[in-house]
Amino acid sequence: MIKFDDGVEPTTEKTNVISKQDSKGRASMVEAAPLTWIAGNTKGSGPYQDPLGWSYTEGTIRENIYIRGHLLNDNIHGPGVKWNLVPITRVMNSGMEKDAEREGKQVLEKKNSIMWYKTTVDSYYSAEKDDREQYFPQKITVTWGEYKNNEGQYDAKGTRIQQGEVEFTQGRPAIPYNINDLGEKLLVEKLKLNANFAKAVAKERNDYGPFGSMAELKARMKEYYSLNRSSKDAERVEGIASVDRMIKMTPEFITFEFK
Repeated sequence: MIKFDDGVEPTTEKTNVISKQDSKGRASMVEAAPLTWIAGNTKGSGPYQDPLGWSYTEGTIRENIYIRGHLLNDNIHGPGVKWNLVPITRVMNSGMEKDAEREGKQVLEKKNSIMWYKTTVDSYYSAEKDDREQYFPQKITVTWGEYKNNEGQYDAKGTRIQQGEVEFTQGRPAIPYNINDLGEKLLVEKLKLNANFAKAVAKERNDYGPFGSMAELKARMKEYYSLNRSSKDAERVEGIASVDRMIKMTPEFITFEFK
């Protein structure tokens, strides 16, 4: 029998994955219950099918903004098939990796653990403005936890104990550039921000959440530089000038819309 150095035996329970799609065929829920280090009825892989709405991400406007995002990460047995994929921004995907998926990946190191991991697409955008928008998630919630018995030991037949829940949102896809959806590199490429200022914008957004308006962006970045005295004055001035230039752009070009 396999044992770790500390004598703990790895579980022999296999992962079991279930999924749901809505009446339009869109992915709505994927759950691994139990989730262990051993693959079961699925095999993790990169995307090899396209989710509904993927064709809408093509073209220079959205190039490099969207990916075929897994609801159940491929490292924890999520396959790259249509029912496990949705078109999401790289920013949203990074948030899911940082705040949720790394929790599920614990089973890969802690092989005696028996977890559960559930991803739910709470809402998609409506087709009111553009029929294609209905295939883009508006909000996704990830919950996870462990199965343990009355003795506090891992047990697939034990009590389901929730350990965490995180919500993730992304902007309306019909707008070319939602500033909350652009990563550091794309803030430079698409909005022509100074590279150092783009890095500061990404950090401020990641640390304290999305910007609600251009005025809020401007105010928060001024505050950011006032608190970060090590930042060069020239960088601050150029950054705020960049915001002022963006304010003059048309609403159709830049948005903060999440509704």
